[in-house]
Amino acid sequence: MSGRGLCLLLFHLSLPPLPPVDAPSLPQGCLLCPRDLRDAFEDMEQDYIPDRAHGTERERAQGSLLQLLRITALHGTMAQYVIDRIAIDLKREMTAIMKQKLKEHYLTLGIQKFTQAAFDIVNKELSHFINDIECSNTCGNFTLKYVACRDCHGSYQSCTMGIDCGVKDLTVGENEELLISCFEPWHLITTNFKDYIFYKAPLGTRNIWYFEKFAETQESSLEFLRITKEHQKTYRCIVMGDHGLPIADTMYDVHVGPPVTVPTEVPVTHPHLVHEEGLIPTIARPTRPAGLLALNLGSILALVICGIAIIALGSVLCYSLFHLQKKKADSNKTEEMLALSTNSYSLFHLQKKKADSNKTEEMLAL
Repeated sequence: MSGRGLCLLLFHLSLPPLPPVDAPSLPQGCLLCPRDLRDAFEDMEQDYIPDRAHGTERERAQGSLLQLLRITALHGTMAQYVIDRIAIDLKREMTAIMKQKLKEHYLTLGIQKFTQAAFDIVNKELSHFINDIECSNTCGNFTLKYVACRDCHGSYQSCTMGIDCGVKDLTVGENEELLISCFEPWHLITTNFKDYIFYKAPLGTRNIWYFEKFAETQESSLEFLRITKEHQKTYRCIVMGDHGLPIADTMYDVHVGPPVTVPTEVPVTHPHLVHEEGLIPTIARPTRPAGLLALNLGSILALVICGIAIIALGSVLCYSLFHLQKKKADSNKTEEMLALSTNSYSLFHLQKKKADSNKTEEMLAL
């Protein structure tokens, strides 16, 4: 049987049987459990590849897809949210490949590239592939859906730790910001989440009947931009389930303290300056950190630039002085050579004149 035939058989067998209703489900991989992802694989295998490749190239491309489906046909149980996350990533990769409109050999290379990307995505998520269902929450009641990869049958597991998540103390200064967040990681994976409801009551209140509802939202955080004494209360965050009952309840005692100020100036008095009413005025002088100098970034940059300029100027001066001295030395050497040449010429001329004189005297004597 060809690679395409095996793929078609796998896709057809993965469809739920119609009659009878109680017929056993056929094994398949987790990647074919989401219907939209299965449809995407069918479009690639039945339409995209046959339209753009033929013969050997077509079989090679379809074989790469079949290999991907075989390697992900794992037995065990995987959380539904993990399968959904894999499906999103794979559909994105498939869309990118199909938009390129590759043909023949280049199509085979593209499908192989997609297969490798799919392997990497699945391997990244294998840490979430579990056979034993475990609850990760320390408080709250939530429900997870798990899927058996061999037949795509789903099951639900309830993690019930009690809705009471305790009381947390928060202290903040006046005029500061406050963020109250009741988010927990399991909020993203539970199948029974609806929204968050926030309540408030006088500080220290524990009786739920005294709390006043003031916000209902999909956001898990409550933010106050500028805190005053009026915000010193007990806040309550309830995570609501889709069945209308709370699945987690947390209280926050918010204590508002005095404004937190950082002194930036120190008053300096001058006794010799006396005001007309006899009061000694104060002059605010900025404080400096301990040390010889308190240099900011601008001062440091200015010093660096000045240093570079001084070094450059010094280099130019040194070069000019050296060049001047060398020129002067060359001039002195030239003068010495000229003087030596002049003296030599004069001595030679004198000796020649004396020799001529001696020769003349000898001729007269004869």
